[in-house]
Amino acid sequence: MSQRISLKEYGCLNPQAMQAVEIINKLYVACSGSDKILVLQESQPNQFKVIQVVAHPHLQGVNSLAMARDGRWGYAASEKSTGVIVLQNKPLTGLSVSTVLLDNTPAVSSISSLTLIRPDLLVVTSAKQDTLYLLNVTTPH
Repeated sequence: MSQRISLKEYGCLNPQAMQAVEIINKLYVACSGSDKILVLQESQPNQFKVIQVVAHPHLQGVNSLAMARDGRWGYAASEKSTGVIVLQNKPLTGLSVSTVLLDNTPAVSSISSLTLIRPDLLVVTSAKQDTLYLLNVTTPH
């Protein structure tokens, strides 16, 4: 083991999903029990440090993440809510919640996983509904 990070020290309870963005050496962790996303950056080979804690009302129960290959944007979702949260990652301000897609659409609820197949196609699953959705998305600017 090269490192142990206590996520609880950063307010992260029940980490459910993680996405790595290799090109910028960052890890994103969805904390479903504390409604946060942690951003970690590689500080030296095989060593990461928490650089940002993102909290937002739309992140309630966040349990799934899908980040673009360049890390400039991504998506998050929860089994506790409806819709898909759009995330933006800016050089000066870091990761933030940009908007929510389909938040008033009960059909797309209880989301259990997200996979970004290509920049314009997001696959969403709902375990409680035994359903898979294909969402056409555009790259946020």
